[in-house]
Amino acid sequence: AATSGMESDIPRTSTPFSLTKLRAPSGSDVQVCFELPDVRIVLEETRFWDIYYEHCSYFSAGSLARLFREAHFDVVDLWRAYDDQYLLLMAKPTAQPTKASLDIEDDLEELSTLTSAF
Repeated sequence: AATSGMESDIPRTSTPFSLTKLRAPSGSDVQVCFELPDVRIVLEETRFWDIYYEHCSYFSAGSLARLFREAHFDVVDLWRAYDDQYLLLMAKPTAQPTKASLDIEDDLEELSTLTSAF
């Protein structure tokens, strides 16, 4: 399968949903790979210095996966890398939104707790 990658462009746009519309037709063998900072570690370790004015959006594993699934992608893989500071997402286009299928996507309770403590 062909792969296309983007590094950390989604946080710098005020309309992140529009970036996910740039894709191949459903049914193709193209996969996209995105790398973004993980907001979880910012909240968990109270990293104020990791909040940049250039970043309009911050994502957790679950919110990133939901964005791509709603934009008609099947999230094939999603993992943390670089000492859990970044999220890496592999996805392929589909004809319709897909449902959560990866354990890492279920993070709402954890985010609620971390946000309250932040």
